[in-house]
Amino acid sequence: MVYFEKNSATFGLEIGHPNFKIVHQEATEFQEILIGETQRYGRALFLGGVIQSTQVDEAIYHEMLVHPVIAHAKTARNILVAGAGEGASLRELLKYKSVTKIDAVEIDGGMISAARNHLSEWHCGAFDDARVTVYEADIFEHLNVVGADAYDCIIVDLTDPIDADGEFYADSLTFKPAFLDLLQSALRAGGCIVMQAGERLAALGGMLPTLEQRFTWVQPYSVFVPSFHSNWAFLLLADEDKTAGDPTDSTALVGQDALPCRYFSELAFAHAAEQADRFFKAQSS
Repeated sequence: MVYFEKNSATFGLEIGHPNFKIVHQEATEFQEILIGETQRYGRALFLGGVIQSTQVDEAIYHEMLVHPVIAHAKTARNILVAGAGEGASLRELLKYKSVTKIDAVEIDGGMISAARNHLSEWHCGAFDDARVTVYEADIFEHLNVVGADAYDCIIVDLTDPIDADGEFYADSLTFKPAFLDLLQSALRAGGCIVMQAGERLAALGGMLPTLEQRFTWVQPYSVFVPSFHSNWAFLLLADEDKTAGDPTDSTALVGQDALPCRYFSELAFAHAAEQADRFFKAQSS
């Protein structure tokens, strides 16, 4: 069969996967989950008909999501993952001996179950690691419970900040003042936050001044993810300046090249930060 992604209205692309084989399919209270074998990308996860992660290139996304925020935090012991999903972010975090506690929050228990059973190459058993506690909960509720100064790093891997037409949506959960208040409260001194910010759209640049009024340090970076067919944006946020001069300075990442990664490196991050800086600077000029 040929499976067509349901994103033509959102992204302006009609993408079909020939010789598609369904591995798992279910409708939960929150979303439609589909896991299947694709000809080009191997096993892949689709949510609501839109591709989310694939066997071939998920490492690009998850390594670039996790390792920069760890590098820019003063310490990395207690970590919050908002949107635990496939468990791949947990896998990357567990590469650090310094990490002693990970709170993995996912609102959809069906997603965790599907990942456990069908995406083992993503999580590599991370859900069952003694350092990981999985919470089937709303992230707002979790942050209200844990209170202030709970985490050294916070990884926000929630829904893309776009509307039904694929346009940037500044009022998405990611950028709501109440949510940002909770994140800042939960972050310890010297800590760092990373957010996945969806496709690198010019309108995202308009959000940066608002974030800069709230956070001392804001560093966007972006990377091309083949199965997403676009450059994907991330934001590093901190209440302390994490740079040493040039915003693309990668001093904090020295030594991380020794990590067992398929894509991430000190150079990869430096390029991703410079690429995003150039893009948003050009859009604002």
